[in-house]
Amino acid sequence: MSDHSHTNFEDAKHILETLNAAGYSSMFAGGCVRDRLLKLTPKDYDVATAATPDQSMALFSEKGFRVVPTGFDHGTITVVTKSGPVEVTTLRRDVATNGRHAVVDFTGATFETDAARRDFTINALFEDAAGQIQDFHGGLDDIKTKTLRFVGSPQQRIKEDYLRILRFFRFWARLGFTPDQAALPALSREAAGLSKISQERITQELWQTLSAEHAGEPIASMNELGVMKIILPEATVSENLQKIIFIDAESTPQVIRPWIQLCVLLGLTKGKGWTKLALQALAKRLRMSERQSLIMTDVILGWQHLAVIPRQTSLALDFVDNMEHHDASHTVLNFFAPVWAFLARHAHDPSRQEIITFITTTETTFGDRRKCPLPVTGHDVMVTIPGITGPEIGQLVEKLKLAFYNGEWRTRQEGLDFIRQLHFG
Repeated sequence: MSDHSHTNFEDAKHILETLNAAGYSSMFAGGCVRDRLLKLTPKDYDVATAATPDQSMALFSEKGFRVVPTGFDHGTITVVTKSGPVEVTTLRRDVATNGRHAVVDFTGATFETDAARRDFTINALFEDAAGQIQDFHGGLDDIKTKTLRFVGSPQQRIKEDYLRILRFFRFWARLGFTPDQAALPALSREAAGLSKISQERITQELWQTLSAEHAGEPIASMNELGVMKIILPEATVSENLQKIIFIDAESTPQVIRPWIQLCVLLGLTKGKGWTKLALQALAKRLRMSERQSLIMTDVILGWQHLAVIPRQTSLALDFVDNMEHHDASHTVLNFFAPVWAFLARHAHDPSRQEIITFITTTETTFGDRRKCPLPVTGHDVMVTIPGITGPEIGQLVEKLKLAFYNGEWRTRQEGLDFIRQLHFG
């Protein structure tokens, strides 16, 4: 089963009907109900059921399904269908919460108590096998009016699990709903509670928010409400002008969107400089993967380097070569240049805009030069110039390469002549 498999609705419905047929009252719950109402394809399906985890395990094992006790103590098992997994969770009520995880009890739990412990009204909906919706908190109305609202008291919901602060911004950014104004002061007041959340989860939520297609307003709001300074103290945004940039970034392709938003947050359009060491420290603090860390370093140091690149074909191609050294999928043309061009436009930096255009034009026109192996090698240099030292060979090969990029020589014979000319004058 690949990570990209989407469980199909028919397989999920079969799981639901199997539970109901065995006498356990069950309904689809949460995100899959919300997404279907929004005409989106659910990423996964969750079923809420009156069956205990033991009863669910026994029922589906007996029916020949592979069953995994993924969150058994919290009432969740995963049933693996042909198209993908379906999570089956026993109806619960919270007994105690600690700002991150709840102690739950199954006894006496109903669909109503289960809805009451969920985060947002649009995530507290249930759907039965006949497609009838059960709505205890006005979630249907909120979907119609595109409103993002906590179930009950925002402050109480947040205190139960501080991750809900970041989930609020993520859903806002993903769905483009209007946030319930009553929630905003609570998000600000409780922001310090995010210290209870692991850095991995914070980074994950932040990244999903930065990647989303309606991220502009939420990012600006995270800044205004004091949430950003807690989760990304390195951010340098402060005034309203930035909001326009965040909103403008929404229309960029998704592969570059989070990187643009991050660069704006890190002050690149404001002229803030970063050292390699500072970027490595930031990547480590954010628990970025090695690949993400390299991309961030390349994007930001590359942007800073643009300011000093001379307009020479060879140097432009050499720059592209160095940028693409780590990661063939992130090329200058499809990734770095669009990020930098966006930043240059908002930094009102025409000289950088001009050099970006020069580099992309050079790469488009002469990029094949840097992709083919040089017709002469270091060995050829040693044979042509007996007694030459190691460091000198390296310097000469570098000059040869740049001259080749410039189109000053093409064939092996021209290369050998060029070596003699460089060394003997």
